[in-house]
Amino acid sequence: MKKTILSLGIICLGALTLAGCGNQNKIPQKTATPKTEQKVKKDTANESKAESDTQTSDSDSVESSVATASSTTTTNKQAANDPQVTPQQLGTMVAFLQSPDWFKGYLKDGTMYYGTNNPKTVVGGNQVAGYDFITANGDAESYIYYKKNGDMVTMKWVDNPADAEMKSQTISYQRLLNDYYQSQDQKNEVNNDASQLKNWATANQDLYQSQS
Repeated sequence: MKKTILSLGIICLGALTLAGCGNQNKIPQKTATPKTEQKVKKDTANESKAESDTQTSDSDSVESSVATASSTTTTNKQAANDPQVTPQQLGTMVAFLQSPDWFKGYLKDGTMYYGTNNPKTVVGGNQVAGYDFITANGDAESYIYYKKNGDMVTMKWVDNPADAEMKSQTISYQRLLNDYYQSQDQKNEVNNDASQLKNWATANQDLYQSQS
C-alpha cells in the first residue's frame, strides 16, 4: 500500500514539473518597435523641431522689425524737434518771450532791426561781444542781445537806460522751440516776422565805417 502511494506521488510530482516547464515556454517576450513606427516618430519629432525653429525665427524677425521702426521713429522725432533756425528766427522767438508787444509794434512800423556783434563792431559793450541782437535802433533800452551756446540761449538787455545795468537770463533752446516753433502756424509766424527784420549794419553804415 505504501509503495502504491509513493508511486502516485512521484507521478504527480513529475506531471507538475512538466506543466511548469510548459508555462515558462509560454511567457511573452518584449517585442521591438517596428522600424516603420520608429521612422514615423522620428519624422514627427523633426517636424516639431522645424516648426519650433520657424516660430523662433519669425519672433526674432518681428522683434528686429519693431526695434528698427522704434529707432527710425526716435530719429525722426529728434529731427523734428531740433530744426536749424536762422539767427533772425531765433531773435524773433527771443523777442516773443521778452517783449512781444514792443517787437510787433516796431516790426509793423518797419523799424525793427537785426544785427550781430563782430570783432569790428561791438554794440552794447564787451559783455555782449559775439552776441546777435534785435533792436528798434533807439537807446540802450531798445536792444535785446542773445547768444546760442549748445542747448542753451543767453539773453541780455537793459531795463533802465539811466543806470545802464544789463540784466541776463539763460533758458533752454528747446523751450523756445516748444513755446514758439511747434505748430505750422507758429512756424509761419516766426518765419514771416523774421523775414521783415531790417539789416542793422546797412542802416548804420556810418558806425561800421567809423569803427573799421
